[in-house]
Amino acid sequence: MTSETSDRVFVWVFLPGDSDPTLCGAFDHTVSAGGQAAGYFVYGRSYLSLPWGLAIDPVALPLREQRFELAGGSRQGVFGVIADACPDDWGRYVIDRRFGVQRFPIGYLLHSQEDRVGNLCFSTTAAQPPELGDPAPRAWLQDAWMVVNGLDAGRSIPDSLAERIKANTALGGARPKLTVADPDVQWLAKFPTRHDDPRLCLPLVEAAMLDLARCAGITAAQAVIEHVQASAEVPSADILLVKRFDRSLNASGGWCREAYASARTLFQSDGLDEFSYTGSYSRLAIQISRWSSRPVADRVELFRRMVFNCCISNTDDHDRNHGFIASEDGLGFRLAPAFDMVPRVHGTQRRYQAMNIGDGGAETTVQNILSSADAFGLSQQDARALLEDVQAKVSAHWRQCLMERAVPESAIELLAPCFATLA
Repeated sequence: MTSETSDRVFVWVFLPGDSDPTLCGAFDHTVSAGGQAAGYFVYGRSYLSLPWGLAIDPVALPLREQRFELAGGSRQGVFGVIADACPDDWGRYVIDRRFGVQRFPIGYLLHSQEDRVGNLCFSTTAAQPPELGDPAPRAWLQDAWMVVNGLDAGRSIPDSLAERIKANTALGGARPKLTVADPDVQWLAKFPTRHDDPRLCLPLVEAAMLDLARCAGITAAQAVIEHVQASAEVPSADILLVKRFDRSLNASGGWCREAYASARTLFQSDGLDEFSYTGSYSRLAIQISRWSSRPVADRVELFRRMVFNCCISNTDDHDRNHGFIASEDGLGFRLAPAFDMVPRVHGTQRRYQAMNIGDGGAETTVQNILSSADAFGLSQQDARALLEDVQAKVSAHWRQCLMERAVPESAIELLAPCFATLA
């Protein structure tokens, strides 16, 4: 006879300016005998009594004494802000190899490395905060590449590196990632995989697109390329290092963690995700009004990013590739710097974005882009001016940005159709 399974994890949060976490609440996850999942979250009374306590999700989990419930549906009982802290494809692959297949999500939350995005961390007890080791120094990147490359190829991690380099990262996405640090900056290291198209030099291209985004007036994450030499165990590689915008040093030299929510979490907060197969930029613009401390500026910036993704053929602009970071006063959110902007080579002229962009769905056309102007608080005239400005800057600078990042000419020519003028 099969019975219900139940797991509990305690949720800790880094409050603004703190380098140590504060106990926030508890998350319970159950699966019924029939396979129905449900999640429950409660804030601790001691946390609710704090004068400076903050809601981990101001919309779905407002700061009050209540047992919040999320049952059934595609979310499997996992609140969006907790799902943002869960490992994704790569992290689960590594955890499954090391610890065996886990019950989702508690096993993955507890076994994942504590470099997860945002300001949450997790433990099995309320009496002891989770152990939060320091990220690997940037100087260890060669060793990190050896570990990641071996895991990607299905090899075992050398014993000498297993504890030194923690590869079971909680950071999202399918690409291998882990955090490395300089004395005053943390970097998200994104590694090549055996599935990459070798013709495209993706780390160089991604760095160039972040440069191009800034040329187009977009706030984008800073990135550098680190080249690691070949050894007897691994080939040489270019590794993309993206500056983490959710980490900073406080006055005492401790690492602070900033609150973060993905666009997927914002979509879930309106309760419509169970009835919609895709998110949309216009829906996200509407949710900005509920989350952002500067909604007018963030809506305009989001429109600019939507146009930019269309102009560079970044059709992987799904709802986990947009995010919101705690605002400077810690009391709200703002649009996080842009990241994960990579052109995709298509076999047809007609293109579709990962999220809907207008009345015509996800199709990448000027008419469709302009049809959603109202959702961003823009007139047709202002929306067209923004579109033309982004298009002109992309057309003027895309090739130069790729060349300055040392992308080979053969790759540039292969990517050239991605930057064709929008029709």
